[in-house]
Amino acid sequence: MAGVRSIKRNITKNKYAYLKDKEKLSIINQKAEIFRNGITDKDLKEEFQRGYGAGWSDGRERLYKEVFAAICLVMEEDFENDVIIDLLHAIDQRVQISIDVQEDLDEVFDRIGVKLNFKNTIDRVEVK
Repeated sequence: MAGVRSIKRNITKNKYAYLKDKEKLSIINQKAEIFRNGITDKDLKEEFQRGYGAGWSDGRERLYKEVFAAICLVMEEDFENDVIIDLLHAIDQRVQISIDVQEDLDEVFDRIGVKLNFKNTIDRVEVK
């Protein structure tokens, strides 16, 4: 019985190795086709960087919009509009001058006693 399990395990491992080799060959063939059209490796890297930067920028803008809207909606229940607007301006200014996120997180913990832990998807705000 142990021999059968061992054989099945080896077949499964070989199957995955085969699939990985097939994927590598497919990527090599795709690159060869691209290079045949006169596109260089440098061109691919530049386009990747451009696309990555654009995606990062779009994601950051969406996140800011989402957080600012959430702040407005939560605060609207208890505060006047002027207070909310002043807070949004202060947050925007702080974000613009911020250099190191970890330093900001450490300062929040030191001054307010709150640890902002975004790896914890259930409770991101931990009180000291």
